[in-house]
Amino acid sequence: MIVSQSEPCPCLPAGAAGGLFGAGRAAGWIAHALEQRRDGRLIRPRARYAEELRRPPNGTG
Repeated sequence: MIVSQSEPCPCLPAGAAGGLFGAGRAAGWIAHALEQRRDGRLIRPRARYAEELRRPPNGTG
């Protein structure tokens, strides 16, 4: 069965979305904590800009 994002899923009880979201987030946090413990360091995002930030003309952005 294909269900669009705009209509509720008939296979889940009402209000289940919050619990599923929370369970998924908790699993991700636990996975990160285990990875940090295994590696012995904090996971920090890194970003490098390859070129200067371009701004739209006339200060519109």
